Amino acid sequence: MSGYSGVAVIVQARLNSSRLPRKALRNLCGKPLLAYTLDAMRQIPAERYILACDHASQAAFVPIAEQFRYTLISGSETDVLDRFCTVIRQFESSLRPIKTVIRATADNPFLFTEAAEASLKRFIELKEPDYFTYTGLPHGSGIEIIKAKSLLTAEQLTKEPYDREHVGPALYRHTDTFICVMETAPLHWYAPHLRTTVDTQADFDRAELMMEYLYQAKVPMPPSSSAILKACRYADKVIVFVPSVQEGLGTGHLRRACTLMRELSPQIRCVLYLRGASHPPFVEEVMKAMGITDVCTEIPNRPCLFILDNFRTEPEEVQRLRKIAPVIALDEGGDGRAFADYLVDVLPALPDASPFRQEAAHDQANNRVHDTQTPVQTTRVDTGLADSASSETATQAGINLRDYADALNANCTEVRFIALPKKRKQHGALSKYIKNRRYVFNPETVRALVVCGGEDAAQMALPAASALAALGTEVSVVDPNEKNYVQKQLNVYVYPYLENLRERLCEWDIVVTHYGFTAFEALAAGCAVILIAPTAYHHALGTAAGFSALPAGIPSSEDFKTVFNAGIAIPSLVTPESEEKSLAAFVLKLSAATAQRCPLCDAQSPLPPQGRAENKTVSVCAQCGMHYPSFIVAEKKDYSEQYFFEEYQAQYGKTYLEDFESIKRQGLRRMALINAVYAKVFHSGKETSLFDGLHHGTKRILDIGCAYGPFLAAAKESGWSPVGTDIAAEAVAYVCKTLQIPACQAPFPVLPASFPFTVERTFTDQRNQLLSIPLEAGGFSAVTMWFVIEHFPDLSSVLQKVSELLIGGGIFAFSTPALSGVTGRWNRRLFFAQSPTDHYTIWDRRQAKKQLAQYGFTVKKIVSIGHHPERFPHAAKLKRGGIRWNILMLISKLFKLGDSMEIYAVKQGAIDD
Repeated sequence: MSGYSGVAVIVQARLNSSRLPRKALRNLCGKPLLAYTLDAMRQIPAERYILACDHASQAAFVPIAEQFRYTLISGSETDVLDRFCTVIRQFESSLRPIKTVIRATADNPFLFTEAAEASLKRFIELKEPDYFTYTGLPHGSGIEIIKAKSLLTAEQLTKEPYDREHVGPALYRHTDTFICVMETAPLHWYAPHLRTTVDTQADFDRAELMMEYLYQAKVPMPPSSSAILKACRYADKVIVFVPSVQEGLGTGHLRRACTLMRELSPQIRCVLYLRGASHPPFVEEVMKAMGITDVCTEIPNRPCLFILDNFRTEPEEVQRLRKIAPVIALDEGGDGRAFADYLVDVLPALPDASPFRQEAAHDQANNRVHDTQTPVQTTRVDTGLADSASSETATQAGINLRDYADALNANCTEVRFIALPKKRKQHGALSKYIKNRRYVFNPETVRALVVCGGEDAAQMALPAASALAALGTEVSVVDPNEKNYVQKQLNVYVYPYLENLRERLCEWDIVVTHYGFTAFEALAAGCAVILIAPTAYHHALGTAAGFSALPAGIPSSEDFKTVFNAGIAIPSLVTPESEEKSLAAFVLKLSAATAQRCPLCDAQSPLPPQGRAENKTVSVCAQCGMHYPSFIVAEKKDYSEQYFFEEYQAQYGKTYLEDFESIKRQGLRRMALINAVYAKVFHSGKETSLFDGLHHGTKRILDIGCAYGPFLAAAKESGWSPVGTDIAAEAVAYVCKTLQIPACQAPFPVLPASFPFTVERTFTDQRNQLLSIPLEAGGFSAVTMWFVIEHFPDLSSVLQKVSELLIGGGIFAFSTPALSGVTGRWNRRLFFAQSPTDHYTIWDRRQAKKQLAQYGFTVKKIVSIGHHPERFPHAAKLKRGGIRWNILMLISKLFKLGDSMEIYAVKQGAIDD
């Protein structure tokens, strides 16, 4: 082929579609759907551009063919293969006949033009096979390259309706006749789970969402593959906001939801979900003021995330939502808090050690802490360990109260998610009043603002202002119950509302409010803050956060005087130097997180999570007892060469290869245990000769996740015939070429039936020897995984494959971190926090036997490893090697409290099973 001579782009189209009639000419954001396909294919270098339609559609397609300078040729409606061959034959007698066909269909408006051009180049590099395509592109974004002469031959050879309707199958379903290459697409185009074609009305609706996103983002047309992938994700994902819209709870929850929607909508679809038939008047007012129109009263299809900003939610509602999509709860105050997939506390909650946390539930039961008039700024109701309702929930769920307490702790607490004011007092404006880290004011010389939320549901603002004014302070107060500005007394100025309050806070010296957003905004503005409290719980929250907080109830002048005399505390959580963090950006990050069911039995746990960290939530399966990260906020790890060198060195102080001999020594110890188990199973404990004829007198062992092969080297040295597999190409190459041990690159449990292995020539044998290494069922006496098993998100298929590979009585040995070790027993929160996000299972020796028995394995031995005396309670500063250190080391080994373990199990059944 000389250049692109003889290359023809042929786009097939018809109007008589049964599922979506006349879809080719349907208006997609101002253009016919077909126009996008024709425009995209015009970017592919070719000699001819042809629109191949059926006879009945020809007249309707004339204008669009002319617009995009396509030659219009018609043919059979149902025999599309014949239609293409008609086009080819029409140019057979010309000076430049069609030699190569680039095939596309009219219902694919989101073609990857870069991939199409790369396909043509690859077709040429491969010496022009009969058929070429990239596999793994989004469904509807790819094209096919076909040799014209081969297409004419296929027409003569096949009469099957499927072949003739779909064209490509006429070649790739007959590989005995045609050379067909289906090459996996490069990684940056590989997205087989995505769909861009338009076959149905739902597809068209989705295409509209994608195109609207592209136009809004001002993406040049035709869009690039990366832009199409972003549009796909935009169309596939929708965040559903579920705010509180109850009367008496303020407007803060709804306003925050609307604000997040406005900030996120350019990047991801957002919908406001309003429950119930009617809502208070302020709902419409807030939505109108903030320009929110995407509202639904029924949950939309396939949401990717629920953002629950509901003040107080029952467990039943959270669990109902979780069955549809992960639930992110913001400042959640109900018992449903414990069941959320991820918890964000913008306002700090009470610390675990707070005595009030133990008492809050009793107060709740007596309606002393949480009456219905609590203002919106309250951070959350603490369910407390002593709460009878919470205790009952925990008991019914089958977990202990300590576990339930861990479920209440937020994954992330970040005050700077509050929209902090841009306008702040000049640096050091109040510094002259600071003594011993407190503000010391003369109340008669300062100006104060009293504000208690948009509703002031507890009606505390005006009485508090009067009490403060009695000390001679000039006071401004926001009282939503007043209709107009009024001066109540000489130094009390009442406002029904202050426009843009956040940016005006810096006008006052002191801000009097209750625990909530305004308190922290005022700190950032550079003001002194005094907290008043509608409840004892508010008082406890304010005190725990470091504020000067008055006792619960309407404050008196004496209360304020006491604070002035003691000095107003200066909390350090937010300062005038604090920079705001974007809650919207954090929510966007959470939308890309991975929600996971139990890797062992594929069940979604109905239990509250067992632990929370900023990058994950850990749950336990109610069916099998496996602990696993049910919500992971991290990108998937890449086990490339960088991991074994840079990351390994950062963790252990040396690269993997520098640590090779040390790891190999561990391998020799493990092989001694494997040999002992093998001898006991097959030789009644005697390490005698092997079974005659079994694998030609050798014991075959497969090491999954072999890395650079130190264990394989140990197995070979121990008299076994080792085989390795790993996903890292560099590691596999090292094992094969340097260690001369057969290994293949494969993502277990997917394995080839066999793989080639070259035995390098030696001094005695001057020729390389090419072997085929089988990986057949029942082909191994042992299968091992050393700190690998926890990396599989689908553990069930892994264990099934291991069982399939082993002979009856074969050994399955693996190591993994152990929740039953010293850290997991005494500091589970730390254990879960430190567990890497690519550890999809967290094993417990107390559950392992039962879990492995489900897959036909009998545990023969569990070895506790990774002993750390310094991780015992109150032992962090112990002298290594000292008496107490040695005593704790002995206890750790005696009671098997190592933070990792090795499990040696055998497959149930006889050798010839």
